[in-house]
Amino acid sequence: LGSRSGSAGATGPGLDRGSSKRKKNAHNEITRRSRAKVNDRFKTLMDIMPPPPSKAEIKHKAQILDYAIQVMQDLILQNKTIKMDLALTSRESLFVWVDQVVSVSTNFRDVMRSFMELFFFKRDWKYGEVWFPDTENALALQYSFVSALVGNPTIHAKIDRFREVSQPMRFTPGEDVAGRLWISTRPEWHSPISDTRTFARAREAQACGLGTCMALPLASRGKMNAVIMLFDTMERIQDDNTVLLGMDVSARIGVVCGFVLPGTTASSATTLPAK
Repeated sequence: LGSRSGSAGATGPGLDRGSSKRKKNAHNEITRRSRAKVNDRFKTLMDIMPPPPSKAEIKHKAQILDYAIQVMQDLILQNKTIKMDLALTSRESLFVWVDQVVSVSTNFRDVMRSFMELFFFKRDWKYGEVWFPDTENALALQYSFVSALVGNPTIHAKIDRFREVSQPMRFTPGEDVAGRLWISTRPEWHSPISDTRTFARAREAQACGLGTCMALPLASRGKMNAVIMLFDTMERIQDDNTVLLGMDVSARIGVVCGFVLPGTTASSATTLPAK
């Protein structure tokens, strides 16, 4: 009886070690297959991407992922610029592009980002602002965008500094550029930005290397909604075609959105109407 009992309940150290070894081998095999599959996917990823620059060293997985992200970003930018090129072929195409931008945007900031990208990528402006009335009906800087094409870190830092000093500023209707446009609904062009009597932030703009500002009204149903400002680091002679393009795009945005009335708080201005 003792022998049969010992045989039926055999759980000695040798058997435990054997079971543990089988589990470890099975785990190692799963790990090996997973690694092989991942390595195969990384190889496929490298095969479908364009060849990297000749001097670029891309060997490790992290380097491959970084390169893949860069390629994807480049493709997205190329796709955007192709659509912009098509939009600029005619006024009708421009309005179709605006309609598509609004239809895929979840809030007004997304709409304005696309507006800014059009002027960044196709007209070489460097920095953009959108001014809305705050809760006290004073115009405040609500959104700001820096062009992705500003690769110089010194220029980027100066633009960031201008954005920082502009953030706390407020202008009442009729006061300075934003306030004047709120009343007149007429675009303005400032180059060079030097006269503090017409441009309150002129000293800050010069200190931060900004040479030109184009200001545009954004109205809906005959009423002002926002003031858009575009800046360049260069001094530019007024380009009426660029002004007209800006007026056409902002007017179309106002027609399609039709969502903000004077005195509306900035927070309520960020959501588009239901599609």
